[in-house]
Amino acid sequence: MLPAPEEPAVLMGDMNMWGPMLSLAMPGWSRAVLGRTWPSWRPLFQIDHILITAAVQVLGAEVVRAHGSDHFPVRATLAVA
Repeated sequence: MLPAPEEPAVLMGDMNMWGPMLSLAMPGWSRAVLGRTWPSWRPLFQIDHILITAAVQVLGAEVVRAHGSDHFPVRATLAVA
C-alpha cells in the first residue's frame, strides 16, 4: 500500500508506463523528472520515473545519458518539506 499523497514519499523505478498515463493512475503524486528514457539508442518515451508527493521538493532532476542499458537512468536531488 502506498502512503497518502499528503505524506512525504518517493517511488521510483522502471514503471513501463508513459508519464501522462502514470499521472492519471497515481493522483496526488507528481513526476520529479521529465525526459525520454527509452530506448536508449533512440529515446522516444519516458517509462522510468521518480514520483513524489507534495511534501517532497525537487532541487534538481535529470535524465542521465549513460550507456550500457536499453534505458537511460533518471536522477533527482530531493528535499522533504
